[in-house]
Amino acid sequence: MHRPAPKKSESTETVFRSGFVALLGRPNVGKSTLLNTLLGEKVAPATPKPQTTRRLLRGVLTADSYQAVLVDTPGYHRPADELGRRMMATSRGALADADAVLVVVDSTDCGPADGELGDLAAGAKKPWLAAWNKTDLPDSGPLPTRLGEADAEMFPVSALTGAGLEALLGRLVEMLPAGPPLYDADQLTAETERELVGEFVREQAMLALREELPYAVEVLVNAFEERPGGLTYIAATLFVEKKSQVGIVVGAGGAVLRGIGSQARRTVEAFLERRAYLDLEVKVRPKWRRDPAALDGFGYRGSR
Repeated sequence: MHRPAPKKSESTETVFRSGFVALLGRPNVGKSTLLNTLLGEKVAPATPKPQTTRRLLRGVLTADSYQAVLVDTPGYHRPADELGRRMMATSRGALADADAVLVVVDSTDCGPADGELGDLAAGAKKPWLAAWNKTDLPDSGPLPTRLGEADAEMFPVSALTGAGLEALLGRLVEMLPAGPPLYDADQLTAETERELVGEFVREQAMLALREELPYAVEVLVNAFEERPGGLTYIAATLFVEKKSQVGIVVGAGGAVLRGIGSQARRTVEAFLERRAYLDLEVKVRPKWRRDPAALDGFGYRGSR
């Protein structure tokens, strides 16, 4: 999807700034919602369930004097399997490659892991700040000045309502180095449409399923074809780990799978800005979260 025109910046600075901003945070602190709100479009899946983000998602925010590539990362956690280990390696890679770092903290539930992230960001020797998110909620805590052992430049924000984001973005832009745009001015994301469609389908599976099952689902897009009449045909497979899980994902008479497809199609069509047909199936890949070969096939590369 492409943006109709770059946003206008109120900055009087003439130098153009560009760079990558790594968004770090625990699961469910609102990183993906923050990314979507800053972009003004949905590019990252977001659910109330932890570890919705498994891969890097890069949103491109362009104005007249800057281009900030906002890199959403998997939630910071202690891995229980090979998938989790690779997710954390992905987050460390984003931190290493970033020009600036934004640590997102849930203001209603700040804990020791947030302090660990503050220390991690400070130890990276890069410009960084923190977003004190969810300040729209009644149990939002008082604004701290430190995360862990690190002094933190903290901005109170609400990713849901947009409150405080203008000031946060202005400070982030100041942290970026001078340089030319990294992407076309009308480009919304660095990810392919095919990749994002898979993420949108998985998002709806996570919302539709319960208990541990959402975390056992992976989505692979097998076909992405433009057809006559402005229709995009998409075939995708939802993989689970056990045969007994197939019936739950499909549902009685196929109701659950149809619901996942119907909701995902709405998101996909809004993103692609054209009609789409989703053809979904469910298959078993035993213990794929612990299988390096399966993870390689799904695109989760081990690194760093």
